[in-house]
Amino acid sequence: MERPYKIVDTASGLVILDGLEAVAWKVLMKASVPATGVLIKHIAPGQLYTFIFQQDDEGGHRFAWPATVHNPGTINRKPDAVSVQNYIGSTGGVLYANLPGT
Repeated sequence: MERPYKIVDTASGLVILDGLEAVAWKVLMKASVPATGVLIKHIAPGQLYTFIFQQDDEGGHRFAWPATVHNPGTINRKPDAVSVQNYIGSTGGVLYANLPGT
């Protein structure tokens, strides 16, 4: 099964991240998204998921992960900024941040 790169837009206030559709998403930050506005489904244990957040030219938009995402990072809120975050899927649809070593 091919899982392509998927572009999602935050303008509606609802972001659906479906592991059956993609393993990498580019999230166009046109509005802030509360944790209640993020739906994550079909997460495969052991799968690496990548999220690329791109602020619009206004910037300042926030993205709040739901409680099933552990140790999430914040995204850069400067205009046109790009932030990349990687997570590893676990059982129960949980995502764990894949942080660089120190």
